[in-house]
Amino acid sequence: MISAVWHGATLLADDTVVAAVTADNQLTVDGKVIKVSHTAGALRWEVRGTSGAEPFRMHMRGLNTGTLTARCGSRRYRARRDSTFSQSRTIVDDDGVVVARTSPRRDTELHVELFDGAPLPDLVFITWALTLMDTPGRATRI
Repeated sequence: MISAVWHGATLLADDTVVAAVTADNQLTVDGKVIKVSHTAGALRWEVRGTSGAEPFRMHMRGLNTGTLTARCGSRRYRARRDSTFSQSRTIVDDDGVVVARTSPRRDTELHVELFDGAPLPDLVFITWALTLMDTPGRATRI
């Protein structure tokens, strides 16, 4: 398990950079570069990414943000709020295995626990997308 914090555009674990988002919206993790974009509107919220031919996408289904769905290549995930009034989320894969947990703090930081059940680039993309949804004090650059 990796315990880390999205602080600004950098995911840090024990003062070591795990991932970062550059000014030109490239998420870099584990040698992989994912070009990201964000769309938000009255009834729409979506983060997309591409790495070579592999697509990444996270979006809301329906009218609420309690459960968000993600697809990274052929892998599917769900990010559910832990309770109705909670900002914390549990991220599970298609088989229901917990692969990560998130908890926003101070309106600008997202604390994450990344487990071994999914590829690190998938988890970093998903948790980066959640910074845009769950940390309202962040200035969105994308």
